[in-house]
Amino acid sequence: MIIDAHLHITEDDEKNKILDCIEKENILALVAGTNPEDCHRIHKMAQRCNRIIPTYGLHPWYADKASLKDMEPYLASCPVIGEIGLDSVWCDVDLNVQRKIFVAQLDLAEKRGCPVILHTKGQEKEIALIIADYTVPVIVHWYSSENFLDKYLERVCYFTVGPDVHINPAVQQVVREVPLDRLFVESDGISAVEWATGKAITPQELPSILSASMDFIAKAKNVDPGIVRTQMEENLARLLKSSDPGFVLNL
Repeated sequence: MIIDAHLHITEDDEKNKILDCIEKENILALVAGTNPEDCHRIHKMAQRCNRIIPTYGLHPWYADKASLKDMEPYLASCPVIGEIGLDSVWCDVDLNVQRKIFVAQLDLAEKRGCPVILHTKGQEKEIALIIADYTVPVIVHWYSSENFLDKYLERVCYFTVGPDVHINPAVQQVVREVPLDRLFVESDGISAVEWATGKAITPQELPSILSASMDFIAKAKNVDPGIVRTQMEENLARLLKSSDPGFVLNL
């Protein structure tokens, strides 16, 4: 099994048969819905494909375009809330608006005992301070800052390693400093891989991209690639075991 710990699936990806690839290649994917319409589509998709674990959260990019009330049915039922967070680099949504939405979703996750997936772009320090007051398990998605990593390590967070690990020093720092029992790999979706690598790819290339990231981790940690893959399965089972209402991962 290959775990893609953070994946966005677009309508074009569906047309290009990404679900067929996920099933054929035995990929277990945490697929993110970022706004009410996106969550509805992912919900329907997860009903058709049992290799999808849906994760729902009002993404900071949409913090001023949708309401938490519209998100409630999804936030109340998913095994993982996210991605949620703050972003001062790739969007211009007022940070006060973003912060209000972010904290409200953290509060709900805390009430449910539900893990969260974090988007931290440009706000790594503030988010580290905010999550220090919460006890829920945290997955830090594609951490790409060379600063403040120690704050997240103190919090004992999980991390997903992005597809640019071969070229990005900040992502390589995550691989070096985060213990293997707190690591995952992710693609972030076809368009994200294309952005990170500068190359056009097809959904059918997803397994090799994820495997290449795991191979990089194995080399950096001086372990067999099979150990990395098995450890990530164990990491996900441990993470989801804490999720309300007792989500069970059948590996």
